[in-house]
Amino acid sequence: MIEYRTNEQINKAAKIASQIGVSRYSVSFYDRLVFTEHVFRTVRKSTGYFIIKDQFTWGKLSKKHFDYGWINKNITPIDRTRFELHNGLPFHKTKLSALNNLIAKLKTSIKQYGPDFVDYFGDEKEPSLETKLKKCLTLQKRLRNKK
Repeated sequence: MIEYRTNEQINKAAKIASQIGVSRYSVSFYDRLVFTEHVFRTVRKSTGYFIIKDQFTWGKLSKKHFDYGWINKNITPIDRTRFELHNGLPFHKTKLSALNNLIAKLKTSIKQYGPDFVDYFGDEKEPSLETKLKKCLTLQKRLRNKK
């Protein structure tokens, strides 16, 4: 068990533990932009767990009633994210803030490697950093205009 050093860390952990059920977002770039919704599900001692909410973990429970919930009670470790409570919640509150974080990371990697840098995964070639940034900026504009 982690020992908390200050009252501030204890209060922060208690405040975060009271937010069970909160949804947070992350974004990643594969062949397109993919948003992932994470739900803060459980707290055990000083550790919190987020579960990815997708078609394999969340859905319709019965055929006759309109009830939705967690389909599988034994969720795999791939779909579970662990974090320490006193460090704060690891994901972003909105899709736009997650996208802004990805844009900032892309801009720093463009400064470091150049706009034409391309990653290779196996035989497939990923789009250049500049192409990824352009796609992110267009989606950012759409999300801002949605409000």
